[in-house]
Amino acid sequence: MIANFGAEQLNPLNNEGKGYILNYKNGKTEMLIPTDGNLSAPKGMHQEKGYLFICDVNKLVVYNLKDLKQAPQIISFPADDLFLNDLAASGNTLYISVTNSGRIYTLDISHPSRLDKNTLKKWIDIVGPNGIIIDGNAMYVVSYPVDGKITEENVIYKIADLKKPISEKFFNTPGQYDGIALSADKKTLYISNWTPAGVTAIDMDTKKRQCFMLEKV
Repeated sequence: MIANFGAEQLNPLNNEGKGYILNYKNGKTEMLIPTDGNLSAPKGMHQEKGYLFICDVNKLVVYNLKDLKQAPQIISFPADDLFLNDLAASGNTLYISVTNSGRIYTLDISHPSRLDKNTLKKWIDIVGPNGIIIDGNAMYVVSYPVDGKITEENVIYKIADLKKPISEKFFNTPGQYDGIALSADKKTLYISNWTPAGVTAIDMDTKKRQCFMLEKV
């Protein structure tokens, strides 16, 4: 599934309502969720029990994939949470990163057809949380500097126990980190970086890295 802003300019905080979601499968791209006014700058997504959860500016938009004509559920966030970015789930708990405010929230998704907005809770504070993944009972978080100025805090963090959210630095080289993925054998962590533009492969045991730089075109 591919999230698209639909706007003429790449503005992650736009409210134009032109966003849409494509589905790519077997070499073919098809429209999954057309522009309906509910999405403006869709980013991270998570699919659970036939529902698609989408980060969009300062709200979470949830579609029923079995009935896309049904109006989506909207979970609004506090006014200063302007950059909902990524999603990851463990059991019936959904984790939502908000880059600009430095917060990660939890939401109970045990009943996705009737989400309870009151279960939205702040879980932990981390500088510039962007992409997040969960591996077993641990979470890995990459940090992005909201003002574009990289500091020693914009690194990769690990939360070893989801039940006891305490962050520690896992990889100390600062960057403008964005996406994160774990290899199928769980031996390599892949991180995308805006500056310098590229992908970093990190050995999970030794923490040695290999960088693959992207050429400018």
